[in-house]
Amino acid sequence: MPIKRSFLHEALEEMKTSQKAETRREIAFPSKMKVKDIMRDIHEVREDMSLQDLLHELKEKEETCFTVVSAQGDVVGLVTESDLMKLISKPLPHTGIGGLGYKSLFFRSAETVGDIMTRNPICISPEAKLEDAARIMRNNKIRHLPVTKNRKCIGLIGVKDLLLILRILM
Repeated sequence: MPIKRSFLHEALEEMKTSQKAETRREIAFPSKMKVKDIMRDIHEVREDMSLQDLLHELKEKEETCFTVVSAQGDVVGLVTESDLMKLISKPLPHTGIGGLGYKSLFFRSAETVGDIMTRNPICISPEAKLEDAARIMRNNKIRHLPVTKNRKCIGLIGVKDLLLILRILM
């Protein structure tokens, strides 16, 4: 049974109010916990959604990562706050046709989610250990991993989710 976000927040609040703050438990990262135990629900957006609509969804849902689906409903990528931040940043100096300057100018002229999303994201199985998820995120310098089963996205795990588990257990 997955640990729901409300459970994690309740456990964290209970620890804060606990009178046993002086006694710290030495707990290692839970080697038996699996990704499915802490994954959260996905929030989907369409590949052809405008960036303005994406910004409204970001504010309304208070999420930092969305799963991008095609018109047929297939998962085709992820879009995060970082992808949107690239629109604000200044383009790199001109480096020639097809160079980095060309790519950044194209990125700044993006109009839809499909223009800025990360295509073919690295995914993880719900049966994988949390240690594996942490290792994949660290080695690939990513903050979110879609959880897939039978090539369908069933959840999402992020760095914040892993850090919350550590805060509860330490």
